[in-house]
Amino acid sequence: MSYLMKCLDSKFFHLTCILILVAAFSQFIKIKGHKENDHLVYYRTALRLNQNDYKNIYTLKDGAFPFQYAPSTLFIFKPLSYFSETQSRKIWIIVQSIFFFAGLIILSWILKILGSANSWKVLFFSTLILYRYYLDSLFCGQISGLMFFIFTCSLYFHLKNKYFGSIMFVFWNSLFKILPAVYLLAYIDDMKSFRRFTKILLIVIFISSLPVLIILFRDPYLGNYFSLLHKEWLKIILENQQYFDGSTIKNQSLRGFLLRLIGQKPMTDYIWKFSLFILTVKILIIKSYGHFESAKNKIIFFIITILFFEIVMPENLPYQMLNMLIPVAFMIQELISNRGKLNAYFLISFCLFNSLSSVDLVGHYISNAVQLYSIPLFLNIILLFYFSKRILSSPSLALEKLNLEK
Repeated sequence: MSYLMKCLDSKFFHLTCILILVAAFSQFIKIKGHKENDHLVYYRTALRLNQNDYKNIYTLKDGAFPFQYAPSTLFIFKPLSYFSETQSRKIWIIVQSIFFFAGLIILSWILKILGSANSWKVLFFSTLILYRYYLDSLFCGQISGLMFFIFTCSLYFHLKNKYFGSIMFVFWNSLFKILPAVYLLAYIDDMKSFRRFTKILLIVIFISSLPVLIILFRDPYLGNYFSLLHKEWLKIILENQQYFDGSTIKNQSLRGFLLRLIGQKPMTDYIWKFSLFILTVKILIIKSYGHFESAKNKIIFFIITILFFEIVMPENLPYQMLNMLIPVAFMIQELISNRGKLNAYFLISFCLFNSLSSVDLVGHYISNAVQLYSIPLFLNIILLFYFSKRILSSPSLALEKLNLEK
């Protein structure tokens, strides 16, 4: 109750609420003028579910906009079919705004664990820096608000040593985009923790499979359709280059950079897969040699996995960059606490050159040039190595205590 009263007394809490409301209202106005978006994919999928048209849930016949998420997520979209397309899109904007706001509240709790006395000031400026990403996610009808909420929940539960909740949220995020699953490495330290992790993961997989089983429950071909949905989903994931032009300048992933540099050639995928392997090995090395007793180091490792996700995803479009709010908030918090002076340079670079958020400061011409030459990607790579160095060079908690005693 006292936390709620402090929030209500904070002008930065009010300003953050205003930013979210303005974003939602601005997208309500644009609804009739923009039809071809991700929400339309979700709405079309919901209608097919209602019609028991399971064979066409995952199909390349939908052109550039096929449904890509795991079958276990279908229950989230099914309620959209009970409304008209326009009504469901309005509801979708409201729901995503609520999830984004809930994610900010969870992130404020995370900042409090770090000792922040100004969490809503940090969150207001973080949201302001990433505001265009948030607008883009609403404009596209994307699910970024929910994913941001799941990201913050998984980190918060991990900091509180609630492993079941944390593993469950990480797994759920990987049902939308597979690469966040790399954070599951954080729960494995030895054979004992591996056995605990395996048990929890199996329970989570079982729980996550229940929604699609319930959807198919009344169908006599339940087993066949359950298998079909998963096979077709994997096919869509593996053949994404057939329906998406990854060379667009908005795609600030490593693969997008390679497509712009050398085009759609076998060499492109070889280099991208090799880079994916190298970065995965790097994260394994960090996990093996880093110290994760402190909350700060756990957060830094989480930030490293977010940067890994942003860099190696086949496509990293502006709405996916909303998750960068977590590292941005962390860097601002450190600056306010007079720590991590190098963060100031990263934040300035982020504001000036990182995709859509730079438009208001440097204009469309420079912003497009920045994206064309993949500067946002290289900033993320530099940040990845910066945080990796920090976690590998940080002493263990026991050594820190020993130094303090001396």
